[in-house]
Amino acid sequence: MKLIVKACFGLWLTGSCALSAAAQGPSVELKLPPYKKVKLENGMTLLLMEQHEVPLVSFSVVVRSGATADPAGKEGLASVTAELLRKGTKTWTADQLSGELDFIGGQLAANAAADSTSVAAEFVKKDLAKGLDLLADVIVNPTFPEDEVTKIVKQRLDGIKASKDRAQGAIGQYFNRYLYGSHPYGRPPAGDESSLAALTRDDVLRFYGANYIPGGIIFAVSGDFVTSEMEKLLAGKFSTWQAKPSTAVRVPDPTPTQGKR
Repeated sequence: MKLIVKACFGLWLTGSCALSAAAQGPSVELKLPPYKKVKLENGMTLLLMEQHEVPLVSFSVVVRSGATADPAGKEGLASVTAELLRKGTKTWTADQLSGELDFIGGQLAANAAADSTSVAAEFVKKDLAKGLDLLADVIVNPTFPEDEVTKIVKQRLDGIKASKDRAQGAIGQYFNRYLYGSHPYGRPPAGDESSLAALTRDDVLRFYGANYIPGGIIFAVSGDFVTSEMEKLLAGKFSTWQAKPSTAVRVPDPTPTQGKR
């Protein structure tokens, strides 16, 4: 339920809806605009919210797995997997994907948090068909090219080394461990020098196969569309993506910190 609210709320803000309740204090109940919830045959959840103020369609795709699903010693795997989604599919190379997005002025990005991974996209209404083709292909058919895996891992390792020249950057690497200890939240979500160096393309493929499954995805859409038409469009787009058993990692609540540390 928290992820559903997060997805809807994110789309609401993206759609430039006024958030007047936030200015009135925490006691005011947040009321989202009307939306429709649909579950496809493969288990994927759709959230459809019409907003006709501007001719844009925004997507917020939430995968119910994030950094806490990283195997021990492979921290950063969820984050690297998310970044690699745009680096090539069965249809387009990374350069071709970027070119197609630039041509229609679309936006598409992915990132992993502790408990979930999000893929966000936005397209002008007239380019919806093309934009949805790109988004669906990135989610369902990524190829994770070996050279792109190597490149991203190297870039991240270089970034970690460079961050050690700045006190704030160095503190950021160790803050979660200090706060949460041995709890999964205490592991570095973007990885560290040891875990990133250990990552391979096979690790990425296994993580994707286990966690990017229809039943573990909330696909939220907000913007200038007709709900019945969007529901039919998405049902057809993902009809061949077969359901798989869930392997979601159950993370215990962290132990509350008491006193000074």
